[in-house]
Amino acid sequence: MAQEIAFIDRPSVKLSETSGTVGVPTEARRIAPLDPKYGIAISAHAPYEKAVPMYQQYLTRDWQSTAFRRAVLEGLYNPAFAGRVLSLDGNYGDATGQQIRDALLAAPALRAPDLTALDHRTMFKIDTPEARIETFGSLVSDASIMVSGALVGASDTRCAPITDDETLAALFAVRCAEVPGDSGQSAALAVLGDAIARSVLPDWVLAQLSIGDILEYRAKTKDAYSAWLADLDVLVTSLEEVQAENYKEEASKLIRSNVNPRSPSTSARWRLFVTACSAACFRRHRPGQCQRWSLRTSSAVPLRH
Repeated sequence: MAQEIAFIDRPSVKLSETSGTVGVPTEARRIAPLDPKYGIAISAHAPYEKAVPMYQQYLTRDWQSTAFRRAVLEGLYNPAFAGRVLSLDGNYGDATGQQIRDALLAAPALRAPDLTALDHRTMFKIDTPEARIETFGSLVSDASIMVSGALVGASDTRCAPITDDETLAALFAVRCAEVPGDSGQSAALAVLGDAIARSVLPDWVLAQLSIGDILEYRAKTKDAYSAWLADLDVLVTSLEEVQAENYKEEASKLIRSNVNPRSPSTSARWRLFVTACSAACFRRHRPGQCQRWSLRTSSAVPLRH
């Protein structure tokens, strides 16, 4: 769906007088530029110098946010997100990453609306309530830095922050909704665009597509893509007054009432997309084993060839 996919280097961030994070360049720096015919640019950026103190500012703000902490804690139930903030198979001295995850999820004190300030001196210990709070704080800090990086990059490149991780998407929405003076439109745009794509493209279909399939589709549908962006800009204004935690629910309602694949304004664009995906699925299945999906219901049904 993107015109540009921008990646941001992770900077070194000071957590306390004795601890901090190590900066890491984005792996996107290894990706060769795409042919302009695809209409997609992949870029890599370093956070602008004045942004790094902002990361530290939001470490405190995000820890004080009940919604942000709750989203991180709930995200630990998802192995994909948990693996971003912990090495689940790793040995942290007194416990493995999996044991740390289980201990944090089992600690009701971490769900309290107010938690003590962090000193970032006791990390990855789970033997006392205080140690578990500090360890949880290190994971929240890690998530905070991820979100800050995405939003700094979005501001610098004028891109909308988006992720394939539902927990990070929720954290984007919380941050955008809670920061005074900031509009939540970027988060709403990311949620709505993702929801529309999922409504007509189930995950099992996406898994059948190669990067080449997607690039071929984009090369053939530049004009349709421009019209799609115009539609999305109109729809996202409907979410401007919606609370961040309700974005996904309201996006589903918008899709049901406004994104009708059979209408003249959208059917041609979606038909191009479905045709491209169907062809890719057919190439990857033996006759009689391919599946197709209904644009109206997004349900998978057998398709015989």
